[in-house]
Amino acid sequence: MRVARRNRTSRFGRSVRGLMLLAALSALAILAQAAFTSPTVHASGSVTYERRDYTVAIQRNGDVSVTERWQVRFTDAPFHHAFLRLYLARTSGIDAGAVQGASPNTQHVTQTTDAAGNPQLQIAWDFPSTTDTSRTFAIPYTIHGALGIGASQDWLDWHFLDAGGPDTFVIDSATISIGLPAPVPASDLHIAATDPDSAPQSSIVSTVLARSTAHHLVSNHPFEVEVAFPRDVLAASVARQSWQSEDDPPSLPTAPGFTDQSAPASELSETMQILIVALVVALFLAPFVLLLYLPVGHHPRYWHPVTRLRGRK
Repeated sequence: MRVARRNRTSRFGRSVRGLMLLAALSALAILAQAAFTSPTVHASGSVTYERRDYTVAIQRNGDVSVTERWQVRFTDAPFHHAFLRLYLARTSGIDAGAVQGASPNTQHVTQTTDAAGNPQLQIAWDFPSTTDTSRTFAIPYTIHGALGIGASQDWLDWHFLDAGGPDTFVIDSATISIGLPAPVPASDLHIAATDPDSAPQSSIVSTVLARSTAHHLVSNHPFEVEVAFPRDVLAASVARQSWQSEDDPPSLPTAPGFTDQSAPASELSETMQILIVALVVALFLAPFVLLLYLPVGHHPRYWHPVTRLRGRK
């Protein structure tokens, strides 16, 4: 009879531990989904840039006027809030204009930092609640102190999109048009571009305009564009900035201004992400695996209170 009692208890213990293991595996599935789901897909929706275009105008005084134009597809949700963060490194400041497409009196401009402490300007706004449709926004701002100044050439080297940001939104198409304050011979105007996800197509459109276009991009991967032009296009009073360390336009790609790394400091490689998730999973499952393989009935006092009670009968 004691043997039969122990077998019944063993089956009971295995059933309990089986249920515990099933619960652990369910929690593991949720953890894995949270770890590997792209930030593009939120709790109940996703965001895709159908177009994200830039109109850039270099001013004679050295300022750079930019207007970003977003055509954004919102799926499910609804959505009602957006923001743009611009790194302040390699500038002497950025001034934000009024966002077109924002609801009245909802725009807020603040200075913040990323996870690594790098300073940023944040432009945030609300818009009417949107589900399963596209909206357009125009975000103007002026960048000060972003031009490289050389003896015979000046240049703009800028990382467009959201380099170093946490979101990996899909961008179907992006075009960056950069205009000069005065015409120059076509042979004296140079443009280069690079992107880790695409092969940008660049061209000299006219004596005052250069353009680069790319498709199928990821929002937190930098679309870097560099335009170089003769020194006399800018006013002689435009001074070299303290961040500048070279006398000639650099070769692309270059590290984003907020880090000396070749990739954003806040962005872990996919291999490192997998290793971290694997470690978390192993630590999470270890107690349940140990419990599963402990001998049944050998430690009634601690593991099998039902066996202990029945043994007293």
